[in-house]
Amino acid sequence: MIAGSELQGPLRGPAFPLEMGIVKNVEIVLDAGCYLNRLDPMIFVSSRRTPGLECFLRSLVKYVLIGVVAAVGQWFGNDRQATADDSDFARQIAPIFARHCLECHNSTSLDGGLDLSTREALFGTEQQTIVAGDAEASLLWQRVVADEMPPIHPLGKDEKALLRRWLEAGANWTGGNIDRFQYSSDVRAGYDWWSLQPLVDQVSIPDAGPSGTHPIDRFVDQKLFEFGLKPTGRADPRTLVRRIHNDLIGLPPRYEDVQKFIANPSEEAWSAMVDRLLASPEFGERWTQHWLDIARFGESDGFEYNQVRDHAWHYRDWVIQSLNEDMPYDRFAQMQLAGDLLTNQSPAGIAAVGFLVAGVHNPVIGQSEAMRANARHAELEEIAATVSQAFLGLTVHCARCHDHKYDPISSSDYYRFIAALDGVQHGHRVAQPTDALAESAVAKRRAELRLALTERQSQRGAIFSHSGNALVSRKTFAINSLGKKYRFEVSVSPTVWANAAQATQSSDGILIRMFREDGTVAHRFVAQPGAWEESSDPAAFRELKFEYLGDGRGDLKIRLESLTHEDRFGGALDQLTVRNAAGLSLITESFNELTDRQNMGVQFQTAAAVYFGLKSSAWDHFGINAIHAVEVSPGNLAVQIFGGARDADVELVSTLEEELQIELEALPAPQVGPTIYSVVPGAPSAMRVMRRGDPMQPQEAVAPGAPRAISSLSSPATLSETSSDAERRLDLARWMTDRKNGPFHRTMVNRVWHLLFGRGLVSTPSDLGFQGGKPTHPELLEWLTIDFRAGNLSTKSLIRRIVMSETYRRSSQSDEANRVRGEAIDRESIWLWRRNPVRLQAEVIRDSMLFTSGALSSQRLGPGYRDIAIETVGAAHYYRPLDLHGPEFDRRTIYRWRPRGERNSLLEAFDCPDPSTATPERATTTTPIQALSLWNHSFVFRNSRQLAARIILTTGEDVANQVELAWQLVLFRDPTSTERDDGIELVSKFGLPSLCRVLFNASETLTID
Repeated sequence: MIAGSELQGPLRGPAFPLEMGIVKNVEIVLDAGCYLNRLDPMIFVSSRRTPGLECFLRSLVKYVLIGVVAAVGQWFGNDRQATADDSDFARQIAPIFARHCLECHNSTSLDGGLDLSTREALFGTEQQTIVAGDAEASLLWQRVVADEMPPIHPLGKDEKALLRRWLEAGANWTGGNIDRFQYSSDVRAGYDWWSLQPLVDQVSIPDAGPSGTHPIDRFVDQKLFEFGLKPTGRADPRTLVRRIHNDLIGLPPRYEDVQKFIANPSEEAWSAMVDRLLASPEFGERWTQHWLDIARFGESDGFEYNQVRDHAWHYRDWVIQSLNEDMPYDRFAQMQLAGDLLTNQSPAGIAAVGFLVAGVHNPVIGQSEAMRANARHAELEEIAATVSQAFLGLTVHCARCHDHKYDPISSSDYYRFIAALDGVQHGHRVAQPTDALAESAVAKRRAELRLALTERQSQRGAIFSHSGNALVSRKTFAINSLGKKYRFEVSVSPTVWANAAQATQSSDGILIRMFREDGTVAHRFVAQPGAWEESSDPAAFRELKFEYLGDGRGDLKIRLESLTHEDRFGGALDQLTVRNAAGLSLITESFNELTDRQNMGVQFQTAAAVYFGLKSSAWDHFGINAIHAVEVSPGNLAVQIFGGARDADVELVSTLEEELQIELEALPAPQVGPTIYSVVPGAPSAMRVMRRGDPMQPQEAVAPGAPRAISSLSSPATLSETSSDAERRLDLARWMTDRKNGPFHRTMVNRVWHLLFGRGLVSTPSDLGFQGGKPTHPELLEWLTIDFRAGNLSTKSLIRRIVMSETYRRSSQSDEANRVRGEAIDRESIWLWRRNPVRLQAEVIRDSMLFTSGALSSQRLGPGYRDIAIETVGAAHYYRPLDLHGPEFDRRTIYRWRPRGERNSLLEAFDCPDPSTATPERATTTTPIQALSLWNHSFVFRNSRQLAARIILTTGEDVANQVELAWQLVLFRDPTSTERDDGIELVSKFGLPSLCRVLFNASETLTID
């Protein structure tokens, strides 16, 4: 039965080949979960721990099978004589060390002082760990043959024989150092782990089974046959209509839709209904909720202050629109990693990368270097966890303090991964206006006119702003001798402090003017550092030089101010030097002697220290916050020049100035794009591996890259420690979505299956590693993933493929004999012999009541409704739910404003998660609070009254008709005679709203079979 097949062992990772009747290298792994591969189709495979007699019996089966396999191995000559290849270290011995020894005996875990990962470490020990040519004298062999090592799973007979022959043959070490991640073992995954492999070219589809010819059904039927299970039939039409509406749009069907399908439950009718729902705008609203759970999307910061996060809703709207447009999944992922870079700062691109900063954010990071570093690394860990779990099904963040305990991810892999994300900062950005092309032309002309006007006015010493901070030298310098040449040198960089709108733009700069004692301007220069978003680095200085010829009309003072005055920073100035023709320095200013540094903030994006209210003995100051400086490196300050607002009363003293001003005022008002809470690109810092995850214990430097666990892909090789944020995120996005990236594609397919069935083919949708669930149908998962990739990564096509199968349409009911047998073998139906009933999610319960009562608002997209009061205590924000209603508040729950730490009591009772953490799997609890909340909540009372009013508007005062319509609207069927009589009696005694409330509370309403 097993000859000529290839059995998969999900607990082990790699395949177990069986050829020509010879069983090779078979290892049956049985722990308390009792996984038995497919050696006996009647043995139930469970991923859960099984106590008591059942596990005892399975353990007994284990030893019987092990004995059989050993006997088969001996019969066919596995215990053969040594050949010329038996001492091949790289092929035969290194895998033994990697699988069984290196977990404890490596360069970082030196149990017993032994390192088996390198030749130098092993043969360099003073102990006789290995005596070449003499196995008996080798301490390593003595421990192995006594089954002391490995302690939990001693080596098998064949492995011992290989090890002994290698020792006796001289213990030759070939092939270099051993990578302990190379092979999967009993306790961890290696590079050969199933989910990390590239997709295969094709998977053979099994022959048609009892469920039909659909490929999904064939795979499922094959597995059912192996376990002696019989599938249930197709669910009744009413159940199918409810199921597909819930799964695809999260709203109930109409009674008319149910009756129409009952009358014609054909394949064509089912297909048409699926297509209609996939094309509806409600599809994106339903499936966006699933993705927001994964993206941990919230609209407040969390932590102790939990500040309001305005304008985050743009990300939610982007997801809705992308899903409705069926954006290919690779593009969907790329946009969320680097959309701002892929779309030239468009509103959609900036909104999309809101994914990276959708999680918690602590703006209070402390004053000390250690506190700031720890806060930053905690934030990077949170971002890395979300990215790796959402797109790869890998827990990369578990390798922050040490190599991953279960998956082949080293600590250096983790730091390379967060280095690729190190430019990500939280904040608000102003996107391009809607008509960016027209605004660009107007903005260019506006800048030309302002510069021309400023040129004219600055020559006569006009003061442009009293709110911007300007510096004027206290001392007068002899740097203006007649006919003498001078060179003015400055180091300038773009800068920002409080928010993105204040960041230096390409048109900004520092205006440097040299005044005579009579106030006239002798010389002027403009130092433009470039746009902040191009570098996002407080230390990105440009060295600029200007030459001038002294006119001999008096000594000079120097004035520094912003070139433009639009409440932005003109730039930061670090060094100022004036030299004579011989190169001798006449003035040297570094601004490092500024005093009164008690007022400090943190620079937006980069966490660099910013000081304001500084004093100087060399410079007079004017405007907001006096002298303002950023610490670009320890002890090195650069003054930040802020533009402030341009004074309205700057005198126009010539006809030309008046004409320039008139043309300037005639231009259209500047278009402003939407403000979006998103990634504000920062300057990545040099990344180092941190000992035990402590930022204050840096070790070797690493370049940005990706985990090496996905062996089919090479980590981006073009990046270096000096690569920009744009280069890093773009490279990561391309690597992530590579067609050869198996985990990327498998994770999405498994996630979609999970959302349609309530359980994935792998039960842990965000963890496909060693600690996650094992695939129940590995061939089906692989086939679906190949099909998904071949279909242009269309999520809607993937959903359609699944819901057209009989497996999806299976009933939760079965005849008594099949039910008893099925539940005895597979109670949770992980082999899909029947459908499991599902309770509606919290948001669907709320939306369904609004839909049924007729109160659901049709308003889509835009800022969410706020049924919450915000209370502040100091800087801390507290959120208290309010019982508000009306069209503004009766929108779908996806549009509810989502601060962290607050949940609507009805939603919370039905397991709606708090957005502080990612929730790839919703909990489904059953508690008394649910019944009490659903019966007594004011929302339920209100919608019961609304539904009653809707019914009366249709039926009038006829109670029998009222009862019948209530059943049709809420339960999508006609009442039975008994239900009709009971309903009439209830309405007669307590009124129609009471009946509506009872139906809203019915188990039939809340559950779909």
